[in-house]
Amino acid sequence: PGGAEPGEPVLLTKGAATEATGIIATDFVDELRAADIDDSTIERAASFFEEISVLEDARAVREVATAMHDPTEGGVRAGLVELAAAADADVVVDREAVPVRPETRTVCAALEVDPLRIFGSGALLATVPAELAETARMRLDEADIEVSEIGSVEPTDADTGGLVLDGERITDAGTDQLYPYWE
Repeated sequence: PGGAEPGEPVLLTKGAATEATGIIATDFVDELRAADIDDSTIERAASFFEEISVLEDARAVREVATAMHDPTEGGVRAGLVELAAAADADVVVDREAVPVRPETRTVCAALEVDPLRIFGSGALLATVPAELAETARMRLDEADIEVSEIGSVEPTDADTGGLVLDGERITDAGTDQLYPYWE
């Protein structure tokens, strides 16, 4: 993940909390039903397990990406912090630019967890030179993989790179918010 350079856009495939959506829909069914989540939403959310590989995502952009990272434990937020630290740059992201599917929003709201701070396997973070961003999007589109530009890599004045999320600078990846549910 250390190849990102200032001026490059940050891309995210699929969306936040793909793996966590499946986990919540299978491990916490009683909690979801208690929150009046219908069975069809729970079934769709459970099917997200089918999307946790990023192999095709990485294949699609490998020739143009300067950095790639599969945000697993701790989710997209942790992945972005790690990407920034490895690049020794800031990664500036607007939360609203991060795609969160309706099923993910629903199950996360039921458990009161942040979709950006829970297991994110299934999504790929990638940086590409600005002049190759359209090529990356085209290759992902050809592979039938959704992609969003969620931010940019910027130079940092700090001692280490960090995530700047909605103006807040974050350098600690934090703990995945699902862990307390298993204690």
